[in-house]
Amino acid sequence: MPKGLIALLGGLAVLMLATLGLVLAMATGVFTPPGMAPEHRAEPRPEPAEQELAEARYTELEQALTVNLDDDGPAQYLEAEVEIATTSEAAADGIETHQAAIRDALMLFLADQSSTELAEPDAREALREEALDRVNATLREYGVDEPAAGVYFTRFVMQ
Repeated sequence: MPKGLIALLGGLAVLMLATLGLVLAMATGVFTPPGMAPEHRAEPRPEPAEQELAEARYTELEQALTVNLDDDGPAQYLEAEVEIATTSEAAADGIETHQAAIRDALMLFLADQSSTELAEPDAREALREEALDRVNATLREYGVDEPAAGVYFTRFVMQ
């Protein structure tokens, strides 16, 4: 073999090894070419409400709420099982203590709803928000300073 060919093959081998090393360094994150570095973004912190709900305690109302709906639509009544999320011991104790008043407030509120409105997907979210307002108003009325964090319908049947 001529010396020039051997030198060429040796040079190609060195070039291939260098390229392979660079590719491996980039793949493992050891080396990042300028302009290709990902922007450093801090992990988004959860909103305080999300963070609080991650540590929530849930209190289930003892019996399902059953009410006649306020219309002549296809559904005549609503049966809902409700759980209330709290982030403080005081609110959880208040819900346990004043469960009868909370059930009454929710039943009066639900009885004012119509089946056609409740059939809409957005209406259920609005219903949850208003139910939470009713629960918190009842808690305040009975001297509980800590509010509930959420109201969840774990069963929702209209017939």
